[in-house]
Amino acid sequence: MADTTLTRSYIHVPRKIPFTCLTIGQQFYETVKRIPDKEMFVFFEDDERITFQQMKDQSQQFAASLLSLGMKKGDRMAFWGANHAEWLIGLYACAQLGIIAVTFRLALPVQALDILLKKLRCKCLLLSRSPDDLVNRTVQMIPELRDHSTKGFPSFPDLEFIVHGNLSPFDHHQESCVYNMDAFMKLATQSDMDQVETICWSIDMDDPCIIYTTSGTTGLPKPTVLSHHAVVNCAADTGAYRQGVDGFNDNWDSVRFGATMGFACSSSFSPKFLPVVRGCTTIVLFRVFDAEIMAKAFQQERVTECIFFINHISALLSLPNIDDYDFSSLRIACMSGSTMPLSLLQKANKIIKYITNMFGMTETLDNIANHPLDPKDVLDDSAFFPYGGMECKIVNDEGTIAPINTQGELHMRGYPLFMYYWGEEEKTKAMKDSNGWIHTGDIAEMDHRGFIKIRGREKELIIKSAINIAPAELESALSRHPSVNSVLVVGVPDYNTGEEVCACVSVRKENGKITVTKDELIEFCRGKVHALLVPKYVVFVDRFPTTDTGKFSRKEMTKRVIEMLDVITE
Repeated sequence: MADTTLTRSYIHVPRKIPFTCLTIGQQFYETVKRIPDKEMFVFFEDDERITFQQMKDQSQQFAASLLSLGMKKGDRMAFWGANHAEWLIGLYACAQLGIIAVTFRLALPVQALDILLKKLRCKCLLLSRSPDDLVNRTVQMIPELRDHSTKGFPSFPDLEFIVHGNLSPFDHHQESCVYNMDAFMKLATQSDMDQVETICWSIDMDDPCIIYTTSGTTGLPKPTVLSHHAVVNCAADTGAYRQGVDGFNDNWDSVRFGATMGFACSSSFSPKFLPVVRGCTTIVLFRVFDAEIMAKAFQQERVTECIFFINHISALLSLPNIDDYDFSSLRIACMSGSTMPLSLLQKANKIIKYITNMFGMTETLDNIANHPLDPKDVLDDSAFFPYGGMECKIVNDEGTIAPINTQGELHMRGYPLFMYYWGEEEKTKAMKDSNGWIHTGDIAEMDHRGFIKIRGREKELIIKSAINIAPAELESALSRHPSVNSVLVVGVPDYNTGEEVCACVSVRKENGKITVTKDELIEFCRGKVHALLVPKYVVFVDRFPTTDTGKFSRKEMTKRVIEMLDVITE
């Protein structure tokens, strides 16, 4: 936290720990030397446990097989599927060879995946063993898989082979272009094995290591390239914030980190890479989100820390048998993606000691702020303080640094930021200027201590009577009503003002009946937000539409509200 009182909205946070020059693979080797027999990953639903040494052995074997098929540094390998061991084995194999891992979300439409595979010229596609429809979706995209007489993949000229986690139904494809995991692991020769570690130590920290795709709420997802340096040092900083948290004292030997996101999501960065850097154990709670399985895993595996989207924690706390589970090990929950309503926060505090706000985006590894010891007023207001090594500033409409407590666009600069969008030079320049500042598109304000409060997205601004209104401010206010479970604020067309404010609210019910009226919620807002922000409309919803990453979809909610407009205006 800043030692001086700020007057302008700029802060540079000193870093507590030195940077490392090691790549993911090199850091992994060092950690394996230290704790070879410790569990690295536990796949709860699959009942699989992998130690650090076992992960090294298997990932090196996988890497050697990649070498045997001609894969080399800079090539791209795509990953698609649910959370299984083969996903991580392939990921660490890529890191050791300098191959760039391209991660696709499970829910990504086949049409988008088709375009991105071709755009990135991926040579290999790794399919994990579930879900059941993954094979059918792959065949829909690559029709040659139906015809075993076809040579290669004519519709994907850069794609050379596919690896499948199951006993693949494509095993007899001509030219052996498709391998199940067991067969693939046997391809390597001893010569290939001997090369892996040598290649690993030749990789540079500034080489690209992974490509995440953005959520794609406005058009095709952007392939976001990140370096080894960003990944390793961001994982190290994820641990530094925990100094002083009682019961931890930065002793990572006791940490068991729960993975609640799909591996392809940038929000899953910590569960994938914290073991490499910090030597902790990651518990992979489920293949695809399931609140009941998550609760069982927390209890049986004694999970100590976890990252949640709001719909995850809401589903967990809504389990009818929630009291049957023991959550006493769970000490820190990191909240991502949405403001946490007061009623939900109070319920969560009954089972989780520390709840902290995360902030980030795909372009920043989705995690540049996360502090469980932040002051209560900060946590209640969903504000955040950046990691060490980060610079943040709030820029006004004139392009200058704004005074404190004044809204403007949040700009960030520092080590976790993305390198570029693959094949998108103009979009890269629009996001990242010549001085290295990322223009986030988030409307924010900074207080005298350096804490930053997100007020909304530029693209989400409601323009009412020619005045820009940030939805997040009203969402924050409404979330403090004791009957509100979650809230999303959108703009709806209006003949007189251009747009009007509509609050879409999920509320607590008793005996099947809602516990608050629309008029009461509107009145609750008066005096807490600017008069223009007081909603004209309130819509009660049971659940919100979500993106494929699990975040609330404001775009889809707006469409639904517009369709309901005749109901709203009654």
